[in-house]
Amino acid sequence: SMFREVRNEYGSRIGGNEGIDVPIPRFAVGIVIGRNGEMIKKIQNDAGVRIQFKPDDGTTPERIAQITGPPDRCQHAAEIITDLLRSVQAGNP
Repeated sequence: SMFREVRNEYGSRIGGNEGIDVPIPRFAVGIVIGRNGEMIKKIQNDAGVRIQFKPDDGTTPERIAQITGPPDRCQHAAEIITDLLRSVQAGNP
């Protein structure tokens, strides 16, 4: 797993705002966001997370999508995005 969970002795999660960062190649950012933001809304709704692109200066080959929510849901959202990127790179829109 990409992250380590911190739990207290009763097993509840400490700190609500955990998440993971997923690098998105620039050419694919529009696909992840979708027309009128529909794709990113769908991923957020399906996985139960929040996704935001971190601001950047335009010089890197990738942008960072920050996924926040419970770790298992973040992982699920990252998998959805990874599958989407894979299909884009394979040339299947």
